[in-house]
Amino acid sequence: MNHYQQLNLSQHATREEIKSAYKKMALLYHPDKVSQDKKSQAVEIFSKANEAYHILSDQELRKKYDHSLRMQKTNTNSARFFEMMTKTKKKTTHQTKIKIPNRPFKTPVKIRFPLSHSYTHHSYSSMHQQTKPKLQKYNTFPFIKKQLKPTKKTFLFTLEQAYHGSNQILKFERIYYDQKNYVLKKKKTKIKFMIPKGAKDGQQFTFERKGNKKEGYQTADLVIAIRVMKHNTFKRKGDDLYITKTISLRQSLSSFKFQFQLLNKKMLNLKFGYDESIVEPGKQLVLKGLGMPKFNNSSQFGNLTITFDVQFPKTLSFKQKEMLNNTFSSSKKN
Repeated sequence: MNHYQQLNLSQHATREEIKSAYKKMALLYHPDKVSQDKKSQAVEIFSKANEAYHILSDQELRKKYDHSLRMQKTNTNSARFFEMMTKTKKKTTHQTKIKIPNRPFKTPVKIRFPLSHSYTHHSYSSMHQQTKPKLQKYNTFPFIKKQLKPTKKTFLFTLEQAYHGSNQILKFERIYYDQKNYVLKKKKTKIKFMIPKGAKDGQQFTFERKGNKKEGYQTADLVIAIRVMKHNTFKRKGDDLYITKTISLRQSLSSFKFQFQLLNKKMLNLKFGYDESIVEPGKQLVLKGLGMPKFNNSSQFGNLTITFDVQFPKTLSFKQKEMLNNTFSSSKKN
């Protein structure tokens, strides 16, 4: 299936029709828009549609692709004709009357030789010095240029953008080289990029033929590397998030409340010590499903872990120490 068939288009489709067809495919097969049991099939179909759109929406790439389709059609027809002639050669012979001078024969001699000899243009010095016809070799594939090394660009994203997924217009500089690697020009370029939900620091995404250019070479691929910036509240490890909450010694031994905003913009309200429990230094609270969405499976989430850091006072007065002694002494008696 070629790129036109992938988008259910004819080869004469306009740019608007290509764009419209791609949007329809995205609505039907985007991995975030299908159920879990159909996700693997949708990912394959959507990736092929995405590749087809990138080539057909680029005027230069589309011309090269149309040329390759024409060459493939021509090569296919040539191969069928050659196959037909080869089969004919095995089954058919051709009778030709040749008059041989200076021989004592009064009638022409019938000589049998393969039909393929009648389709080749070569001469005979004598009937005993016949040579096999030489078939000229043709390259059945269009000339393939060397491709430049990928053009790598790094872009910064916030943890919130990696959590929600975000459509971005990325700007970068595209360089045009001549055959001697001299820079001909630099052009500011834009590209649409959707950072997927759950994208991780260091991940790379490739866009075919969107990178630098050089005379006599195929356009380089563009490789976008993601860098997720550090967050003021959360630390990330894989799909899990971590937060450290500092409390006083008084809070750890009595009761307290606190709240903070999650990455999904909801407020989380927590309270501790309203029973007989206390919060020990280093105590951890694991909240399942409040971490990052998992890459390629955004319906599932990691966990959020809260670690409590108890801050001890640097000094205590004599009266404060006496009160503590009395308090803990009475608690032991009870």
